Amino acid sequence: MLPLQVLGRRGAVADLPRLRIVFIALLGLLPVTLTPAMATIGFRERLAEPTTLDLATGRLVLASYLAHFANPMTTGHWNGWSYHNCGAYHSPDIIYPNGTRDIASIYHPLIGPYDSSDESVAEYHVRLAQASGIDVFVVGWNGISNFYDFPAINAAFKKLLKVAEELRFGVAVDYDAARYYVGRWGPSIALISSRTEAWGAIRDDLAFAISEFGRSPAYLKSEGKPVIFVFGNYALEPQEWTGIFKSLRTEGLDGYYVSM
Repeated sequence: MLPLQVLGRRGAVADLPRLRIVFIALLGLLPVTLTPAMATIGFRERLAEPTTLDLATGRLVLASYLAHFANPMTTGHWNGWSYHNCGAYHSPDIIYPNGTRDIASIYHPLIGPYDSSDESVAEYHVRLAQASGIDVFVVGWNGISNFYDFPAINAAFKKLLKVAEELRFGVAVDYDAARYYVGRWGPSIALISSRTEAWGAIRDDLAFAISEFGRSPAYLKSEGKPVIFVFGNYALEPQEWTGIFKSLRTEGLDGYYVSM
């Protein structure tokens, strides 16, 4: 087995006071044999360190995590494993002579093309992360709209949150606000048609994340506030974001926002 410190192809992308954000392509690829001790005792516990999920109280290792994958055996269809664009074609329905499937990745998960809605997969990934010294998964999250695979991602996040609570692990959402940028998509697939709609949709998404996820002991905090990573802050102007945050605070929904 390879030394744990060389696994995961780590690359630090930000080093802020008391916080290092590390992105790791986990996806069940790490060649780790989980010993009984590793499977039942988290990395931080093995170092006899107190487990804390507040950025204000210590240095944490965060890893990017995607929860939109699906397979026919679990969900009834493929999602996230195919790619048909720019002349490239990958379909997991194609099986190579060695038994692996043609997925859109240069790596192949040791557990195969998994389904993010499978709670056992979430547990497997969390235990691998703990064995590798990761404290928190920052999960790509698109909000509560019924568009495309958003409901499935939302459901998968809830299962991951449940597992994280049981295993004393941390999670946070990386909210894709760019989905509501009117100029990003063509008229046929735009989620909204006006900035007013965008303001309301983003506010509703953030309210849901803070109220439904942020109160969990497994959710990442900063000074007690749920940490919300935001991708695509260009969806709104600064004063519009300020208006959303003020509106949420009037309902007792305050967050700690990190622009990605």
